[in-house]
Amino acid sequence: MVFTNQSERLELDVRMELKNGQDPFDKIMDSVKQLQEHQTFILHTTFKPYPLISLMEMKGYGGHSKEVTTEHWITTFVHKNRQHPDQYEASSSLPSEADLIRSSEQNPCGAVARIIQFLQRANPGDSCSFPVNQISDSLQEQLESLGVECRIEQKTNQPSYLTVKKLAVPER
Repeated sequence: MVFTNQSERLELDVRMELKNGQDPFDKIMDSVKQLQEHQTFILHTTFKPYPLISLMEMKGYGGHSKEVTTEHWITTFVHKNRQHPDQYEASSSLPSEADLIRSSEQNPCGAVARIIQFLQRANPGDSCSFPVNQISDSLQEQLESLGVECRIEQKTNQPSYLTVKKLAVPER
């Protein structure tokens, strides 16, 4: 992981973690926690991070991704108070099923893509369960901060399931 913190931007490169099959979600969220509204967050990944773009939109940041090579994407996040309306991808534009599948295949935390997709389409009170290998405390914390109730069901010798319930949208 390469991390740069300058006064106007935070930059994080997680390509090596992704290439090694590691989940960089906690590292990314640790960086996001440090992000101040006036700063730009620049993230280097091996794929277009649809789930993260959606998550950041829920947190008030617009994102724009650019493919540098087939193994290098740069995604830039700017707080919506600082961006020009045409500068970033529209929050209402959901990724296609093929994009989510591709993102899930390249992302060790593919369940995040399915959870975000559900949350974008769900109404308050809707719930859904997802099979997961593991869920980090950071992911659970981020979901709860967005008005999502999380419950993990673990049974011996069976897959674990994360049940998420969309609550009322939190005030910003």
